[in-house]
Amino acid sequence: MQMVKIKFNSHDEEVNGVYELMRRGKVICFPGGIYELPEELSSVLMEKNIGYTILKKRGGLCP
Repeated sequence: MQMVKIKFNSHDEEVNGVYELMRRGKVICFPGGIYELPEELSSVLMEKNIGYTILKKRGGLCP
């Protein structure tokens, strides 16, 4: 499973995005408004038109 770290483009997008993501899967929260999630969950953000920036991709299984 490929994981991605993202940061939302605005506070409103962060509030809406985190809500939508946590309803559908596992999301890891880091300080500074950074979130890690399975890459396939990012499709939820695209469907809802929620802006975000990918900071890093990580492949393989996560600990």
